[in-house]
Amino acid sequence: MPEDLPFDFLKESFENAGLLQYYPPLPSASQATVHPFGPYDADPAGGGAWQFRTCMRLETSSASNLRLDAITQGSISFLPGGSNLPGRVVLVRGDALGITSTRLSGMLPDWYPQPVYFIYGNIDAGGARQAALAALSNQAQVKTSIKLLRKQNPQFVFASTASVEDQLADLWMANQLPGGLFVAPGEPVGTCAPSGGGAPFYTELRMADTVDPPPTLFYNPSYLFALWEEMGWMEGSTLPPGLTDTSGPPSGTGILKTVSGGGTHAVQDLVANADHGDTILIVDTSTYEDEVVIDRPLNLTSTGRDSADTPFPDYPTFNGQKSSAASHRPITLTNVNSGIAFVGKLIIDDGLATGGRQDGGGILVEHSSNVVISSCVVSNCEARGGGYFGEGFGGGIAVYHSSPAILGCLVKFNLANSRGNGIGIFGYGWPTIVDTVVQANGPYLGGVNPRHDGGGIGIQTCVTRVENMIALGAILAVPPFPILSLTFNPLDLARGRLKYIRICRSTIEANVASDDGGGIYVTCASRVILRSTEVLYNQAYANGGGIRTTFGSTLILRDCLLQGNSSQADDETHNTDGTEKKAGGGGVATRNAQLVDLTRTRLVANVAKGWAGGGISVISTDEGAGAEGWLQGFDWNDFLWDP
Repeated sequence: MPEDLPFDFLKESFENAGLLQYYPPLPSASQATVHPFGPYDADPAGGGAWQFRTCMRLETSSASNLRLDAITQGSISFLPGGSNLPGRVVLVRGDALGITSTRLSGMLPDWYPQPVYFIYGNIDAGGARQAALAALSNQAQVKTSIKLLRKQNPQFVFASTASVEDQLADLWMANQLPGGLFVAPGEPVGTCAPSGGGAPFYTELRMADTVDPPPTLFYNPSYLFALWEEMGWMEGSTLPPGLTDTSGPPSGTGILKTVSGGGTHAVQDLVANADHGDTILIVDTSTYEDEVVIDRPLNLTSTGRDSADTPFPDYPTFNGQKSSAASHRPITLTNVNSGIAFVGKLIIDDGLATGGRQDGGGILVEHSSNVVISSCVVSNCEARGGGYFGEGFGGGIAVYHSSPAILGCLVKFNLANSRGNGIGIFGYGWPTIVDTVVQANGPYLGGVNPRHDGGGIGIQTCVTRVENMIALGAILAVPPFPILSLTFNPLDLARGRLKYIRICRSTIEANVASDDGGGIYVTCASRVILRSTEVLYNQAYANGGGIRTTFGSTLILRDCLLQGNSSQADDETHNTDGTEKKAGGGGVATRNAQLVDLTRTRLVANVAKGWAGGGISVISTDEGAGAEGWLQGFDWNDFLWDP
């Protein structure tokens, strides 16, 4: 039977299982024990910093390993203590670490909580004032503080009874100094304090948008340490592997519930009864046949390990029994838009899209933003639905009106009746895909109403205001007849034309589309950025062996490689009237879309077997009217011409 275990009692078992490498077991602010800082040493020879300890320890081999001078740029503020809250020093981190730019470039999802604060608790007020005066010995700091004060309040004047530095220190102590006290790179804020002669350790990193009241959701700093080291911001330091292991859950505020033994109900029953922030931890590598629905912020992960001897990691398997009467989709994440729902270290195999949405054979993310799917293998799954509104999208993973982060996953051997054999993205959502391999998916040649675009990934962001054929037909049958403002919601359409889906440091390889876009298909005013991504040896029976972008979409490629892709993979392919298909763009095929940027991107040995553009084909042709049938009479050119 599963056992409920508070985190307080799990330190030894977590260490024995190696889990502390990736999941510091911090339940919540109210349950955490924060040790006080030591005294502030105002003597530069003594470090000029607090010696601090905190309950959450990230072990390092030396006090300099984390290079505090590389990550403390920003400003510090003092929050006075109250009846229930001791004084605290907060470092409001500047953007020297590039968090804003990495979010813009797609390394982090737009919604991912920004790591704004380092919080040092139980600060002695006398020591805090010493620190402020030490900082204010720098006249540049004094000038900056005065400038900000007078910008905030042009009538501000200093009293004549005390020095300017003393008055600025008092304002800082009252949290009334605009911008706090600037901390330049290299200025120590705190240093590692050895405990009992053991290895020194670094303080907890809390990522939150507010400090008061204390945050209830904590994030694994490994995600940030890994990013900082990769981007060179640690200035050559070598971090212990445990600090850069991003395969574990990024959040945890509740109870850990362990489960083992496989079967059909253990995991889904735990998920159904879990509270926000709980973690369901699978501690074996059994096969589970559960049909899991996650509709709140919680974590589902395992103690599994990667194995060099097998093609897939040594993770537990969720089997969807695709060929049996009990076939199902293993995991659905729905309506998670606060906190974070995390799924990681699982194999999702043999799933079939069932239920209300016939998309996402392995995993379906619907109407959710705050979802992280990390270190999962999704294989041999199918989405057989046939429809114009996302049904049949995403043989492996379907993203329906959602913006999840898909990190470090392998999506392989999946099939879809509609777009995106590996990953299908439909509706107003802007996922971020990082360090993911989408490989050997498609083609699927069966089903009804096939739209076999996107062998690896199929993307269609902008969709009609009504996602029902009959209801939409009724709207469009009433004068004025089909026009853009009736067919598409103008506000949604405007959003879709501004926001980007991002694919970073990923590999799209050996996928096949029986229509357009062997690797990736992009349509309907979708905007996509690929960075440091390889699109290799994909095949399309029609246009765009590597990538097909069309119908008012935008494609940006930076630091990418497109190699060995081919359009019209089958030389014998014909249209329905028996004429030979003319397909172009072995690497990229663009029709009525923007190919904006190919900075530092290489196209190597791509082939257009049936027509033009072995590397790139760019055309602009009339979209026509009523081409889809279900929008009979609608002039698709309106969609392209409308701003």
